[in-house]
Amino acid sequence: IDRYGSVLLHTEEEDASLVPSFLGLPDGIQLALTEALSSGAVYISPLIFPPAGGTPSFIVTSRIQSDAGVPIGMLVASFSPQELQNIVIAANDTADIGSYAILLDENNLRIVHGRDAQTQYRLLVPPSQSEYERLVNSMRVPNLSYGVIATNLPAFDQGLAQMDETPFFTTEDSFSGVVENSVAVTRLETRYWNLAFLQSQAVILEPVATQTRVNLLIAVVVTGLSILAASL
Repeated sequence: IDRYGSVLLHTEEEDASLVPSFLGLPDGIQLALTEALSSGAVYISPLIFPPAGGTPSFIVTSRIQSDAGVPIGMLVASFSPQELQNIVIAANDTADIGSYAILLDENNLRIVHGRDAQTQYRLLVPPSQSEYERLVNSMRVPNLSYGVIATNLPAFDQGLAQMDETPFFTTEDSFSGVVENSVAVTRLETRYWNLAFLQSQAVILEPVATQTRVNLLIAVVVTGLSILAASL
């Protein structure tokens, strides 16, 4: 895209002029792209859900500038969360047989659930009606009806809210039903995401290894995109 958000080249649209400015992304992400163009910082978006449905993605950007150092546009790449899913699911049984991981965003939307694929892209607890509308309009949740956008796990939600005080708590989960799980949670350094390990037994493994792998994946994506942009 150029510095005004117009799409100059699109790998999936032969006529780039038909693509909306700033790729039709919500206002908050458009503002972030404008700020990244000005600052030169690499921007990694939250997970974005197409209003018409389909597979969500996140975007990574890198500024393109002239030989004189003048910003002229941005390279914007879209990535599937599939690799994140593979990493988190691979962490199942790490602590002990039956343990699993869940990756959540800052709204407590499950980006990946290591055991229960049915709750992927669902919130832990129902939001208010106004918050639900805000999340849908900003493409932060799937465009689903209010009644199916969330489970109802208030203890899990409360545990995450208090993770800065203690990263360990107990809760039920959609996968285990009424069985109480021990939970260890950590915040990723590169994103406003939380990684939780759950196990029905008392022994819990601190989720460092998977956090490191997810951070490394993001770092590789950013580095590769920056190199590609520099060659344009």
